Amino acid sequence: MAKIQFERSQESDRYAMRPRGMTRMLGEEVEFVFRQIHESIERLEHKLDYLIMMADRLDAHDARKAFGGPVRCDVSGSGMLFATDHELPAGTYLRMSIILGTYNITRPLHCIAKVVRLDDGDPVFGPQKYRVAVDYTHIADDDRETLIAHVFDVQRAELRARRQAGEES
Repeated sequence: MAKIQFERSQESDRYAMRPRGMTRMLGEEVEFVFRQIHESIERLEHKLDYLIMMADRLDAHDARKAFGGPVRCDVSGSGMLFATDHELPAGTYLRMSIILGTYNITRPLHCIAKVVRLDDGDPVFGPQKYRVAVDYTHIADDDRETLIAHVFDVQRAELRARRQAGEES
């Protein structure tokens, strides 16, 4: 096992008892703690493998019933507007998984979002009763960059489609 080295300041030389290395101080206790952590991680991995296996067994119908179907929304790098039948008051925090259509995104993006506004429904978004505006409060930088790149890709595709429609008329 490698010894842990600490940088010593000039102040530490003033004291009669100098700091000892962590491994000498704790000795066998360190190995015991690392072994316990390793065993805990292995148990957690087994549980995650089981959950993944169970999720894989869900067919599309079961998944839609359990988690709900896709929702049309307006997406940006800082937030989103979506339709729902659930009344979500302002200040409510949501754990969200965002799947960006079929734009070569292989995994969902995860974030924590805070509801900032609740409006009445809009037929553009579908038959749902409410429109909810949220701001992302916690999102990984990579996920935010993926989201922004997706928004730009969609905008470019829409511009191309408009130009082609204009040239054909």
